[in-house]
Amino acid sequence: VPPANVYLFAHHVFQQLNHWPEDGEKDYGRNIYRLAAYLTPKFRAQLTAELDLKGRRGELTGRVRTVQQLPGHGYEERRVDVRGNGVWTVWLDLDLEESVDGMAVKHSVIRYPLRVVRFDVDREKNPFGLALDGYAGQPERLPEDDGAPPLEKERK
Repeated sequence: VPPANVYLFAHHVFQQLNHWPEDGEKDYGRNIYRLAAYLTPKFRAQLTAELDLKGRRGELTGRVRTVQQLPGHGYEERRVDVRGNGVWTVWLDLDLEESVDGMAVKHSVIRYPLRVVRFDVDREKNPFGLALDGYAGQPERLPEDDGAPPLEKERK
C-alpha cells in the first residue's frame, strides 16, 4: 500500500471519527459504530471506553467538534513511517475546535501519531483493507503559530 494512501486513509477515518456536528453525546458513539469496519477491535474498545468516560464526566453533551488538517501540514513522505509488514505510523497535525451552544470551549492544535495496520477481513465493508489500531504514542499539543516541532522520528 503506498504511503500516500495510508496517510489519506488515516486522515479521513480520524477526521470522520472526531466530527460531531450536533451533539458529541450522540455523534461520537454513532461515529464509532459507523466506522467500526475501519477500526481494529482493540481500538474500537478503547474508543468506546473513552466515550463512556467522557459521557460520565459530562464532556460530550451539546458539544460540537470539528477537526481540520493544518494548512501546510498535509501529506509528505516523512509523515508516514513503515514499521513492518502491514504496519505504519502516520502523523497528523490537526486543528481541533469544540463549542457548546455556539460558544467556543476548546481550540487546540495537536499532532496525533496513529498506528495503521493491514486489516483485510471484510472487503464489502472495508475496501481499503486498512484499519486504525490506536495511537502510536501520546498526542502532542503544538504551538498555534505554525512553529510545529519536528516529527518524533526526526528528533533522533
